[in-house]
Amino acid sequence: MRTESQPESTSQARRLSAGLGWALAGLLCSCAALAEDTDAASCAPPHPSPERSSDRRIDRPLFERYEGYKIGSIAIESRDIFNESNPRENNWLYRAANRIQVNTREPVIRSQLLFEEGDTLDLDKVEESIRILYGREYLLNVKIEIAQVCDQSVDLLVIARDAWVIEPRINYGLEGGETTSGIGLRDGNFFGSGNALELIYQSTPERSKIIYRFTSENFLNRRLNAEFYHADLSDGSNRTIAIEKPFFSIDSERAYGVSTELEHIKETTRVRSEEVNRYDHKTQHDTIYIGQALQHNRTLARRLVMGLEREHHQFAPVESTVDLPSPMEQQFLYFGYQQDTNKYREFRNLDQIKRAEDIAIGTQFEARYGIGTWENAEQLNKVEAELSTVLSLSDKHLYRLGAELEWNQYADTRETRGSSVSLAASYYHFITSHHRWYFAAQYDMGWSLDEYEEFELGEANNLRGYPISFQRGDQRYTLNIERRYYSDIHWFNLIRVGAAVFVDAGRAWSDLYPDNPVLASAGLGLRFQASKTGNPMVLHVNIAKPLIDTEGIDDALLSITMQDRF
Repeated sequence: MRTESQPESTSQARRLSAGLGWALAGLLCSCAALAEDTDAASCAPPHPSPERSSDRRIDRPLFERYEGYKIGSIAIESRDIFNESNPRENNWLYRAANRIQVNTREPVIRSQLLFEEGDTLDLDKVEESIRILYGREYLLNVKIEIAQVCDQSVDLLVIARDAWVIEPRINYGLEGGETTSGIGLRDGNFFGSGNALELIYQSTPERSKIIYRFTSENFLNRRLNAEFYHADLSDGSNRTIAIEKPFFSIDSERAYGVSTELEHIKETTRVRSEEVNRYDHKTQHDTIYIGQALQHNRTLARRLVMGLEREHHQFAPVESTVDLPSPMEQQFLYFGYQQDTNKYREFRNLDQIKRAEDIAIGTQFEARYGIGTWENAEQLNKVEAELSTVLSLSDKHLYRLGAELEWNQYADTRETRGSSVSLAASYYHFITSHHRWYFAAQYDMGWSLDEYEEFELGEANNLRGYPISFQRGDQRYTLNIERRYYSDIHWFNLIRVGAAVFVDAGRAWSDLYPDNPVLASAGLGLRFQASKTGNPMVLHVNIAKPLIDTEGIDDALLSITMQDRF
């Protein structure tokens, strides 16, 4: 009987075991689902700050609330140039442009962020990352948002809207009564890589040239700057190779770089737009440097730089040579000091039209002292310095002050040569969001300048209405007053429009040209800027009337130029 009842007992045990197994599995599943619900409940999108402005690139009060949290994940969202949800930008042409251009690839953006997943959220690094990315010509706008908060961690979303950077370069310029033209193609974000390629033909009154250039501010998705440049000139050639790891951010510890440039051209000297001398000029400039941070914090960085530099000038006569400059070679070891500020304010309608502009508030300073040889192996002492200060005393006033110094002196004879100092000041008065007053003054003085180093004065040097090189000398000053208007006109959602009325004055003189009079002009101009390109250049169309010393020149001068400021 026992042998017959054994299988039945075993079967019941198995059924009981299976039932318990299924019950346990169900319990585990329920617990897992409950855990998932609990995790989901612990993650939620943050509430934006009430004062959050839609055109701001970061919700600062919100980030301050979660500063110190761990960064859980970083998502990159690359948006098209034209916003197809906007009826004014949803047409076949703009849709085609979105399809033609390859958006910036995720690794290109991610490699330039100053934070990574797992780092502690640092508002300063977030804001500096935005400034770095916003400064790239292939990005039109950059925002960083907190997507969700999970316990003591935050997930970030980087939103980058691409800029149109495939540009056929067809241009015509009229400046100082002389024309320039060009045709070519430039892709500022080749296949979304962040690298720029260009092939351009240019023609100026001096020469024509074909330019081949590759540039990158994030070479190989590393924090490297690179440039490879070659130009075939009608009167020579120009080549540049440069690789640099700059001080990428305020807390960068080291920097280094190497570059070489070789230029061979026919140099032309003009006085009152008339050619007075011409000669063959070959220049080679080589440099290598390393840099080390001495101190850096949230607002300031101090750095030490050391390098070697060599500059060589050779001259040869051509058919119309009147006077030939002396050859010059200088090579020296230099030590430099840099001071950068990390305090910024965002402005609009300053140097650009309707674009956010990050302006460093405070003092930037750079100085170098070099010891080397010059020409005949005599010891050379060389000092270079540049200082700029920006003051924003209120929402109505902005001041810019700057100074530059280049001082070259023989150690034995104390003779100074090829030296100069420049002082500049400008002031913006914000009347309304559309109207600005702009005042600027600049003074330049040189010592023992060679002919090609002298200061020129004319249309290209802050004195509109006069031909290029109308005056020249070893001293120069200019004064400019403008009443600017930044309109709301936005043609085809592509072109921003502004206008200016201006008065200019200035003079350049030297012992050779002591009787050059003070010049003055007045005029008006239109400003045009593309709103969907990363290129910040502004098209200037000016008509100016010379008011003094008008003999032999036109009653009014039309100029069409591209400049980097309004």
